[in-house]
Parts: sequence; structure tokens; C-alpha cells
Amino acid sequence: MKKFTLPVLFITVGLLLAGCAGEDAVTSFEPAAQSFAKVNGGTPHPAVIPPQARPHGQSYGEWSVAYWQWLWAIPAASSPVLDETGEFVAAGQSGSVWFLARTFGGTAVRTAWIPSGKMLFIDVAGWFFAPALGDPEDENELRAAAAAAVEATQNIMFEIDGAAVGNIDAFRVQSPGLFDYTLPDGNVLELFGFNAPAGNYYPAVSDGHFIMLAPLSAGEHTLHIYAEFPEPFGVSDVTYYLTIGPGQHQ
Repeated sequence: MKKFTLPVLFITVGLLLAGCAGEDAVTSFEPAAQSFAKVNGGTPHPAVIPPQARPHGQSYGEWSVAYWQWLWAIPAASSPVLDETGEFVAAGQSGSVWFLARTFGGTAVRTAWIPSGKMLFIDVAGWFFAPALGDPEDENELRAAAAAAVEATQNIMFEIDGAAVGNIDAFRVQSPGLFDYTLPDGNVLELFGFNAPAGNYYPAVSDGHFIMLAPLSAGEHTLHIYAEFPEPFGVSDVTYYLTIGPGQHQ
């Protein structure tokens, strides 16, 4: 059986957007989002930011790097990727963009509060490859292995408030280069049996499907992430019940 490492995660609208934040972000991205959805057969939703955009000055690929650096820096005991209830959605979050993890196989229903004005960068079906996990050290070999894993992933889906995002393959992104990441004591990789003590590691690559949402309107929203990964991971099926509102974390 081919060995796959732990999963992580464009194509064309013809519009590059600069980053923006807060309530203005929804208005600014809406025309491009609806145009992208129309071209790609999806449901126009003002929150879905086109994959060619540069929210807050970074590409989707650059945000995928930030996602993995955020995720691996959190100890396993409070890891959002292992979270079954939503208890750890706020772990390690800061700034204008919050990250939402899926699972490394299995079903989770997560209920969480998100502060108003936060963009959401979501791991729908991403892969992470690094020599620390037994993968090649050469960048080309790393990228080839990651690409093979992405291509073996099936039935990828993302829904927001019941509306599926069309042409999900348009949201496949790659890290723009090799990147480093930091592991704490009691990290997720050690939990999965890797020899990965606390420290800084290099290199790594990311490849897969991610989606950025502009700040959602205040109130209740439901996000659904689904993908079928090759063994040993299997199905990742995550539902987020989010409450968007002002104030402090509840």
C-alpha cells in the first residue's frame, strides 16, 4: 500500500483583488464572487472569495502555509483538527483571519462562536508533506508526492448554509515554496507516532483544497466539509454550526 502522510490542503476569474477586512470585505468581494460562481457553475455566495484573490495581501497558497503553521503549533490536547465538539475552534486564533480545520478522518460536529469581522480560511481537503513524516527532502519529490495524494482524494465538497460551492477543483492551491513549522511539546505528530519532538522544522509543502470566506453576517451559519481520502484516513466529514457576533469569545 502506498504510504500517505497526514493530510493538510486555482483557476480563473481574471480579477486580482487586494485584501480588505471587516464589513467592507463582504461588499468589496461580492461582484467577483458572484462572477466566479457563475463561470464555474456554483451558487453565487458573497462570502466565497475567488481563489485568484489576495485577501489581506496574501495569496490562497500563502494562507495555506499560515494554516499549517497555526495548526501544528497547537498541542494535541487542544488541537482543532482533533476537536469533536468545537471546544477548541478559538485555539491559537488571532488577527483578521481565523482558520477552520477538518478532521484527519472521521466525523465531527463543531459548535462555535466567531467574532464579527473575521475572514475564515478553511481546510477542505489539504495535504501536508514533510521529511519529518518520512517524506522526501527534495522539493520536486515532495510536491509530486503531495500532488499524487491530492489526486487520490475523491468527492470533495464544501457547503455554506446549504449551498454547495461549484467546481471545487478551482480551489486547489499549493504552497508557493518550501516553508517551516514549529511543533510544541505534546504535539499532534507525536500523538500519531512520529518522532517529532518540540522544535522548528524545515522543509514542508502543502497542496490541496482550501476556501476563504469574507466575514459572515451576524447570526447563525452552517458550514459542511466533506472529502474521501485514501487509506488510512478515509472520510473526513465536518459540520460547523457557527454563531457570528460581537464581543469576546463565549
